[in-house]
Amino acid sequence: MSSTTALGGGRPVPPKPPERGSFPLDHEGVCGEFARAVLRCLQERRGVSAACRAEQKAYLRCRMERGLMAPDSLENMGYDEQNEAALDAFTHSSASAATSEEAAELQRGTHVAGLKYHRRRREASADRGHAR
Repeated sequence: MSSTTALGGGRPVPPKPPERGSFPLDHEGVCGEFARAVLRCLQERRGVSAACRAEQKAYLRCRMERGLMAPDSLENMGYDEQNEAALDAFTHSSASAATSEEAAELQRGTHVAGLKYHRRRREASADRGHAR
């Protein structure tokens, strides 16, 4: 009888370690306050992680200082000046592009993605004399 993989054949594929090594859990909670700050920020910003980069950096620094992850520069993790500038430009242009009505919908939690597009299509169709 030969050894096969769970998917039905061939040689078993050896497991690969994570690219940046192990990422041990913070069982003692030494960086817990930093983790909670990131989660709090994400909740306040409705999941827009670009707005929480300062909190993310502080959390990663804490983990590196306490030996909970391999030390590395934040630039290697995507927190370089060029990336920061691009994210700032993106978040500011997205914010300024939103109308006050859309901003109010987002604030109320009633914004529906794609609704503006469908309204414009309906209006254009009505202008051509086609009712939908």
